[in-house]
Amino acid sequence: MPRTREQFSEMKDERLNSILSAALPLFSLYGKKVSIDAISSKAKCSHGIVYHYFKNSDEIYQKLLTSSTYVELNNRLLMITEGSSYEKIEEIISVLLDVSEAKFENVCYLNIIIKNRDKNSLFFKLARLVKEGQNSGKVIAGIPEEVVNTLFFVFKGIYLSFIQEKHPDIKVPSLESVMQLIRKPILF
Repeated sequence: MPRTREQFSEMKDERLNSILSAALPLFSLYGKKVSIDAISSKAKCSHGIVYHYFKNSDEIYQKLLTSSTYVELNNRLLMITEGSSYEKIEEIISVLLDVSEAKFENVCYLNIIIKNRDKNSLFFKLARLVKEGQNSGKVIAGIPEEVVNTLFFVFKGIYLSFIQEKHPDIKVPSLESVMQLIRKPILF
């Protein structure tokens, strides 16, 4: 029996989603330098099928960055505006640490978000907040970008363990433990 238009449409959507699902952890782990070969291998399809949907791997990456999950997570992190700079940092870190029940997809997107170094990225927002926090005496001294890099190393370790092992029981540090990394020490 021949397939209906609806069946063809469903197959097309399934293939597209399969390609995107396969590509997401690859881009999360390796950045923009993911090949069509790696994506087609992970998606268990031919290069031709991938090229049927996308011109190149950069187009796949851009498609992932327009997904509702990525946009919502990124906006949630960038739109934290309530409280002092220290409280904003704490809220951002709280969101970044919330991976214990997060979906695999969310962790992959969070890892992409913390790698981003564009001018309007979370990295530079946090660097500005760290500088403000230093000026108010709440955040440890140092070059703000290096303080943020230190924080992001913690998150990269958590995310990479989760992505590579797909292990739901990864021990995530407490918010208090991570905040100790940036809190200005009290001298007695």
